[in-house]
Amino acid sequence: TTSGTVFLALISAPCRSKNSIAVGSGVPLSRHKASAYWETAAGNEIPKGCRILKASANSLVACSNDFSMPLKFSLADRYARRSAPVNGRSLGETPITLSEMVPGNWTFTLQRPGYQTLQVSLDLKANQTITISTNLLSETYLHALTAARQYMAAVDYEHALQAAEDALAARPGDADATMLQREATGLGDLQRAQAMGKKGDYIGGDKQLTAALQFLPDNTEIKGLLADFKLHEPAQLERERIERLNRPRKVFNDTLKNYPDAALFEEHELTTSKPYDAIATAIARALKSGQPSFQITGNTSPQSETSVIEAAYEIEGFLGAGTTSGQRRCIIVCGQSKDDETQIYFKVLEYKAKTSIKFSIANILNTATTANVNYTAIHPTRIQMTDALQAQLTNGVHIVTERIQAVIGVAPAVQPTAPQ
Repeated sequence: TTSGTVFLALISAPCRSKNSIAVGSGVPLSRHKASAYWETAAGNEIPKGCRILKASANSLVACSNDFSMPLKFSLADRYARRSAPVNGRSLGETPITLSEMVPGNWTFTLQRPGYQTLQVSLDLKANQTITISTNLLSETYLHALTAARQYMAAVDYEHALQAAEDALAARPGDADATMLQREATGLGDLQRAQAMGKKGDYIGGDKQLTAALQFLPDNTEIKGLLADFKLHEPAQLERERIERLNRPRKVFNDTLKNYPDAALFEEHELTTSKPYDAIATAIARALKSGQPSFQITGNTSPQSETSVIEAAYEIEGFLGAGTTSGQRRCIIVCGQSKDDETQIYFKVLEYKAKTSIKFSIANILNTATTANVNYTAIHPTRIQMTDALQAQLTNGVHIVTERIQAVIGVAPAVQPTAPQ
């Protein structure tokens, strides 16, 4: 069979005459190729004029003029798969039937590429039939099983599990490989739980330990650690609740560090019951599709359950396309602070444009080209304030606030003094 099972049948019988030996009936010669020979005590085959006298579908008779040494028969299965050497010579491939064997001690070597070689010894009596059935072990299986045990001893459960699975692939259902697979899985879960506990993640460790018990239900270390983790879980839940509540604010403050002028402008806050990711996607779409249209310069998620949107809008100058009278930048952070609450923090930064070319008509007209421009933050500490600049500040906040409120379903609260 293809599973590694081999089959040998050996039959001994006395010679029917002084110079002949016969294989009894029942031997399927249509399936086997028969040969006969004598050999010396050293095992060297010496032809002695041996010949097949009679051969039919189920019997044969061989004889020779010299019978001073034992006569041996070899029957090779024409459809065999595994070799069965005897006395250093191959008798063919199993399944095989060897008839009219000389009584005595015999040792057969069973070989197949990719499988461990196996020796079979037996004591054959006269007029006796012996049937041998065994399984050859795959070298791939043995190598994988050995590797799994070595990895287990080294406490490398990840590689031990892989090796055990390789052994099972070579020999499905094997008890030893299955046991190693279960141990490597359970102890690997325990190992990961221990690492989580050191980081204060008792809830995650609880899940790993619960999974470990599915494979090692009687492991006292797992049970004890699980009980200890459950004692720490309430404190972890409270710590995570506070961290989640403060996370949007922290991400907002960290993002503002990239904008040196951010402290000059007011901060705004809105809340909604809608999920943070849906809100962030809708706000980015509203900034881009509305008029004036913002260019989205950044849309990231630096921490869990948070989104950072950065956008800019160039205010067209007096001379039309290609010129600018100022720039508007907005930083918006959406973060899930509770299961039913999303916090939205944002700032709108306004800048006055000034051409970098000192003597030009653009400078006279209080405008600049986008290729030659310097920006100054609109704030009393940076620039002399005018009604127009104050209106730009108010309008910028109104435009951004209105679009965010439209997304979350809140009526606008700020009215512009003049459109920009």
